Amino acid sequence: MKLPYKRQVQIVADLLRGDPDTGVELELLKEPWREYLRWIRWWLGELDASETPDPEALREDFLDYKLVDYKEENRATWATIEEAMRDPVEYVSMDRMIETLPDYDWLWEGWIARGLWTLLAAEPGTGKSYVSLDLARRICMGEAFPDGSPGVDGKVVWVEAENRPSVIKERMKVWRLEELQRFWMMQADPDRWVIDFDEFDDRDRFLDMMWNIRPELVVVDSYGSVTSKGENTKEDVQQLLAFLNMVAVEFDCGMIVVHHLRKPPGGQKGFMPMSLNSVRGSGHIGAMASTVLGMQWVPTSAEANPNGPRKLWCLKNNLSLFPDPLGVMLGPHPDNERVATVRYGDAPEPYRSPSNVELCADWIVDVIRECGEPMSPAEVIELGQREGYGERMVYRARKKLGDEIVDTEGYRHPQNRWATAEMAEDRSEGEA
Repeated sequence: MKLPYKRQVQIVADLLRGDPDTGVELELLKEPWREYLRWIRWWLGELDASETPDPEALREDFLDYKLVDYKEENRATWATIEEAMRDPVEYVSMDRMIETLPDYDWLWEGWIARGLWTLLAAEPGTGKSYVSLDLARRICMGEAFPDGSPGVDGKVVWVEAENRPSVIKERMKVWRLEELQRFWMMQADPDRWVIDFDEFDDRDRFLDMMWNIRPELVVVDSYGSVTSKGENTKEDVQQLLAFLNMVAVEFDCGMIVVHHLRKPPGGQKGFMPMSLNSVRGSGHIGAMASTVLGMQWVPTSAEANPNGPRKLWCLKNNLSLFPDPLGVMLGPHPDNERVATVRYGDAPEPYRSPSNVELCADWIVDVIRECGEPMSPAEVIELGQREGYGERMVYRARKKLGDEIVDTEGYRHPQNRWATAEMAEDRSEGEA
């Protein structure tokens, strides 16, 4: 295998600089570097053994030789060699590098890191912007985070790339003056009506805000609105994601990038648990994020309620153990019913339709309570068959009920009856 181009240049440059010959085989070099190395070795061999090579003389002779053989247009080659002589390639081991590498810390422990960017993904209308605004308000006032962990007192920059400042204004009317004084919003250029971080002007304007304000948190709402290149291939997204990461590192801030989910297959609607594969666009978006937060409406009853609870949790966390999921409730704000206030609690459990065994179990309890006294298994089975529950189903449901149903005698006793736990307790008190 031939040596890499940079290493071939460096070998020639090292000898021109007067370093010892490492004895590298000529066959490992490509032309013209193989010929360069051969000539240098010849030149050094012409010197008297006691003579100390003069690096400057070697360099001048070499340049003259090349100008004769390769003509004036190859002068760019000399510039390449001279650059390698001035600044030789050096690979630094981790013991020296570790002190110069950037650190990361948590803005919100387990959820949002400093010096890295965090993806917040959800379907439209789930409340991504509301939650992001609530986190921004907490930082503006130094309040605790939603899980009770200590807050951070600082400033926020909001990149309003979806071009709806009137909506943000309405939602922030309920903020206090001191909160508004610590919040800055970057809007689209009025001549273009877009924010495009693929363009130099918008990047420069954003960086100028960052240098001036030095925020603790940046919110980009949303990813698809700050790029004109698309989001479906790695080539589309790689440069922009690197830019966002550079900003987070340079200013040691937390960064939330709001993003959307893929459309469900075949237009399917309803509750479908999220995963990283649900995130819209190239898989490189989720792969480059330090943490990926998912937010999803969760149905908690048979009747769908779009105003019902949401679940906020980590889909991906490369930095720590996963934090416990949170429940999110959006309700009318007491000062303005046109906007929502955000409350947090335990993560909701999705509603699951009861199985036939569970339905049968509920029926057994109801039928014994309606009877008002313990019933024999045969009586329950006979009634169950009229309701469409076979004997095997009844016994499976009885087992599932456990201590909710009590045997008055041993379960094989011919006089055994099934009683509810309440009936059994009343009977024991009466006998006492």
